[in-house]
Amino acid sequence: MSSSRPGETGWSGPALLDVPPLAVRPSMLLDGQPSPEHIADKLSRIGDNAPPMQRLAKYIALSGAGVGRSRSLNQEEAQDALSIILDGEADPIQIGALLATMQFRGATTSEFAGFVTALRAHLKASDVGTTTADLDWPVYLSPKLRTSPWFMHAVRLVNMAGYRVAMHGSAGGGQDEAKFVIAAKMSGIPVCASIKDAKNALKTAASVFIPMETLDAQITRLIGLYPLMEMRSPLNTILQLINPLGAKASIMGASGSARRDLHRDIAMLLGVQQLSIIGNIRDIPEFGPFRTTTIYRLLDGASYDFSIPGMKQPGAEPDTLMTMREYWFAVWTGAARDERMEMVICATAAMALMTIECASADSFLEYYQRALRLWKDRLVAAA
Repeated sequence: MSSSRPGETGWSGPALLDVPPLAVRPSMLLDGQPSPEHIADKLSRIGDNAPPMQRLAKYIALSGAGVGRSRSLNQEEAQDALSIILDGEADPIQIGALLATMQFRGATTSEFAGFVTALRAHLKASDVGTTTADLDWPVYLSPKLRTSPWFMHAVRLVNMAGYRVAMHGSAGGGQDEAKFVIAAKMSGIPVCASIKDAKNALKTAASVFIPMETLDAQITRLIGLYPLMEMRSPLNTILQLINPLGAKASIMGASGSARRDLHRDIAMLLGVQQLSIIGNIRDIPEFGPFRTTTIYRLLDGASYDFSIPGMKQPGAEPDTLMTMREYWFAVWTGAARDERMEMVICATAAMALMTIECASADSFLEYYQRALRLWKDRLVAAA
């Protein structure tokens, strides 16, 4: 048996109780280097009533002070940070520092939700259910994307079903400048420069389109920072969620399962009840029904996923002498026939109607048949 006395380990080294605890940080600091405790104490003294630039400096330090000394912002802090920027009270260097830091480490859902709340407050957006818009339909697409806005034909089918749609997004760019504005006008959809104009237009029109370029200059400038940094910022991620007219339901496209989960998680924090996110490329708000597609839903605030099996894809249509814009319009008027794009339009309209009417996953084929009937009836309505 061991003859060790209390406090001894039974070996020749020091007693375990005498060993100092492991250090959680380096014990040596450079001359004049503030300790983590000193930094935390300094930041804690910057209260909610501090000047805007000082508060923003605090948020930058909290977010990007380095490993072991930084943390993500909570929802209220993120809202205040972006509000300072949107109100024009931030130094340009601060704007770049905050956005680049958050993009580098990856913003959290709480930070994104705070940003959305700040954007909505800045735009004086409507509360959900306070306007006549039934469906929010964001269309923030890359200017490099070379495709016709077939989703606008789906919007018109939703209108035929008796619902009003509020679209907002980029006006279009690249070689086809303002293509969405032109497409909206060709479709008889009012293009509105403000939320107030859109509300008034919805009193008589079935849909509206609000280009972000005219909706708010400050937000447009922030989005326009891309060429200066050659990367996206957290703002690019959340524009789809602003719902400026307070529609009761939203539909959007998102590329990558991680982005779809992120958008839905942010929406849940914001209290969104009805949402459908279509798995797609480059965030196109269209449903391509020719492959199995997972739909990310919020139904009465609860999240669930379901997959829709792919449909048989028809053969390619023969080339025409029309431009892309002419062909897009001719398909709606019946001057051209494109079975493939008709299926895309009807599948997209079906998902939009399911979102508005809070329909379950097993009713997709029923809604698709309904959209097909609306598609056939469009020519009768135009006659």
